[in-house]
Amino acid sequence: MIHKFKNCLGITLWRWNNFQIELWFCPPKTYIPSHKHSCIDSEIFPLKGHAIFTRETETVFSELIKFFTINHNQSHSFGVFDKWFIFLNFEKWTSKPTSASVDFQPSN
Repeated sequence: MIHKFKNCLGITLWRWNNFQIELWFCPPKTYIPSHKHSCIDSEIFPLKGHAIFTRETETVFSELIKFFTINHNQSHSFGVFDKWFIFLNFEKWTSKPTSASVDFQPSN
């Protein structure tokens, strides 16, 4: 499956039961505003490029982490710097998997 969200493109690489891996490509200067996923616990694994992640009150730079954990219903956002940002999203779903782009809910 291929999914698009804003200017980002995601590809489902693997799915088994309620587990899934998506590969995401986000162009420079992309900002994904604060949001949550009600059905996904995620482990974000940066592959290339630089981004800044915010999870509730914590902010980290992608080059300083190996994995960035985001639990379901946990507010988070990210912004991409001046080069493409490519990352894997290792997902555990509480329902039938679709895509992180489908289970996107803006934070209040």
